[in-house]
Amino acid sequence: MQVTFTSAAANTTGIIVGVYISDDTTVTGDPYTLIEQGLTHYKVVNASNMNSKPTTLSLKYDTRSYYNITNVNDNIGRLGAGVNANPSETASFHVFQAGLDPTVATATVGVLVEIVYTVQFSEPKELASS
Repeated sequence: MQVTFTSAAANTTGIIVGVYISDDTTVTGDPYTLIEQGLTHYKVVNASNMNSKPTTLSLKYDTRSYYNITNVNDNIGRLGAGVNANPSETASFHVFQAGLDPTVATATVGVLVEIVYTVQFSEPKELASS
């Protein structure tokens, strides 16, 4: 996953931008706690320069290390799903921004997110055209 933070309001000062991965689809905790716990990949940026100098962060998801397994094929029943369904085990990317001062609200920040998926089909299926 690659996230590019592209713009911020001109009057915004330094902000924290970041990404993390979780098995929960909802955000649990605030950015400051997540950073303290070492769960995020983040950067402190000068928001007033973001329009001319975007900030990019990358985060890689690896099934084997995330679920502490050696072979994905041995865990298809747990990690896989039918062609038209989602697996029961999930991993969600979360993107955040926060002010350097938690008591001051930050302005809106433009974000571009790119996710590249690698999919493994374990049985032949004929997919319906879209």
